Amino acid sequence: MRQEFWIETIPQGQRRPRFARIGQGVRTYDDSKSVRYKDDIRQQILSKPHSLMTGPVSMILEFRMVRPKAHYGKYELKPNRPFYCTTKPDLDNLVKAVQDAMKGVILLDDNIVCELKANKTYAECPGINIVVADAEGVTG
Repeated sequence: MRQEFWIETIPQGQRRPRFARIGQGVRTYDDSKSVRYKDDIRQQILSKPHSLMTGPVSMILEFRMVRPKAHYGKYELKPNRPFYCTTKPDLDNLVKAVQDAMKGVILLDDNIVCELKANKTYAECPGINIVVADAEGVTG
């Protein structure tokens, strides 16, 4: 099975966890910005045909980042503009946020991802292209 989704959003990385002291213990939680971002991804996936995958999966994530104004000349894109985005957020934080958002919706758990390919490029239309498929070479 193969599922593909286009998520219209400005990609954001998974933010650091927050901590709260409760009595003698400490509780860990996501900040509100991360929660809203992951909910947005989840809602966009739920609005399209999808199914929960439970076996080993292969995932391709393409993060299309907003181009800075410096990439544009007076009337068009500069010819020497970079293709890959090498600024923050880090690629691993981008991947973590998307996998957390897909948990329980597309992925039974994010630990079933056995193959992963991810890239971070600049684009005029920011968003995330997600492809999830059964892992190759798995017999069963």
